[in-house]
Amino acid sequence: MIAGGLVAFVIVSAAVIARRSYGHREGMELTALQRRKATLQSERVKLQQQIRDASSRSVVVPLAERRLGMHLPLESQMIMLKAASNGTP
Repeated sequence: MIAGGLVAFVIVSAAVIARRSYGHREGMELTALQRRKATLQSERVKLQQQIRDASSRSVVVPLAERRLGMHLPLESQMIMLKAASNGTP
């Protein structure tokens, strides 16, 4: 009877230890994933800011002028068109 009780105690203790070990591993993995998620979100914000900066007019215009030979037209080179009214083509 005592031996059976001891065996049951050892089995229950082993199950509790195994469950706690599994929970600890999962907790550590969850913490690592949360840290990685925070790092990636921070990097995403940084990249979005770089995209906004790189696509601003102050960056695009000089690039277009230098690489593509484009330029802003002078007033004399612009033609203003009137919008067509709704009843006429």
